[in-house]
Amino acid sequence: MDKHDITAAVHRNGWSLRRLSEAHGFRPCSIGRALHMPYPNAEWIIADAIGMKPWEIWPERYPNGPTDRATVRRRCTKRAANGAGR
Repeated sequence: MDKHDITAAVHRNGWSLRRLSEAHGFRPCSIGRALHMPYPNAEWIIADAIGMKPWEIWPERYPNGPTDRATVRRRCTKRAANGAGR
C-alpha cells in the first residue's frame, strides 16, 4: 500500500491521521510520520484503525514477518535506553 491508499483506508474507517494521533495522546502530526518513516507504535495504531496488521501494510519494514506489540515495545524501549534517536 502506498501512503495515499493508507490515508484513504483510514478515512473510510471514520478516522483521520490527526484524530488518531490525538485519540492516542500524540501530537497532531505524529501518527502521519509512519507514512514516511518507520514508527512502530504509530504503525500499530494505523493498522488497528483499518483492520490490518502493520506487516501487511509495510512488508518492507517487517522483513522477518509478523511481530507482536510486546516485541515492538521492547525494541523501542531498548533503543530509547541506548540513546538512539537523539
